[in-house]
Amino acid sequence: MRANLPSRTATIVSAARYLSGEGVSPIGGDVDGLAPLLSPPHAAGWLSRIARLTRSSPMAAKLVRTASGGLVDHAGLRTRYIDRVAREAAASGIGQMVVVGAGLDARAYRLEALLHLPLFEVDHPATQGWKRQASSRIHRTGGVRHVSVDFLVERLGARLLAEGFAAAVPTLWVWEGVTPYLTAEARKSTLAEIVALSAAGSWLAESYMLPALASIPRALLPLVRAAFGGLGEPLVGAVTTEEIHRELRESGWQVTDDAGTMEWVESFAGGDGPSVALLERVVVCRR
Repeated sequence: MRANLPSRTATIVSAARYLSGEGVSPIGGDVDGLAPLLSPPHAAGWLSRIARLTRSSPMAAKLVRTASGGLVDHAGLRTRYIDRVAREAAASGIGQMVVVGAGLDARAYRLEALLHLPLFEVDHPATQGWKRQASSRIHRTGGVRHVSVDFLVERLGARLLAEGFAAAVPTLWVWEGVTPYLTAEARKSTLAEIVALSAAGSWLAESYMLPALASIPRALLPLVRAAFGGLGEPLVGAVTTEEIHRELRESGWQVTDDAGTMEWVESFAGGDGPSVALLERVVVCRR
């Protein structure tokens, strides 16, 4: 992790979200137009150049989409799906929002339905330091409270309560793109703290990676794992759908939906999906 900068993974995923809404993929919509404002200067520069090139050249857009190995499509689809869940949660009357492992996510700054809610952004201190500085340029009616937590050594609940989190208020929890980097023990202990802080009427959207990782040849999986390890965030937390659902039900959550690439493609891309489908899914629960 580089001092006072977001992780390389957070920067790459933010870039993929942005490009998916800039004509690189068929997803369309404002997937993350704020990404250049939140990215480190070196990343924002090349991101803007790539966007200009892909907007003017369909061939360049196709090349970027293919070279990303499905990540541009996947990041955009996952974002669109959780955006929809967030709007539904807001309509149900939740009173606050917590983004666990916020990275460079800009959902709470983009979606009008969420702007009035108190927002708690939880992340590693290094990424948090950059996000606090970069997001200060974006006005948000409900305010933002940045909560620095190293999930491997600190307790989420204690840090949130110290920052003014109201445990009696129904909460939307967005836990996106985090669990693949957590051990099973760390994932379960974090879930236990989320449960303890979740009043009746709360929502949880949690993404998780299936053991196979992606629809690519098994021989290449060690290379994929090595690539993520080289970014400083090795994949250690793959889990099956059956196991994650059992954990959630035993914790008192009601699973209301579970969707992945194929479902997202049908909903948001008219059936035109990535050639490589990253096997990450999002499970949605209510209390």
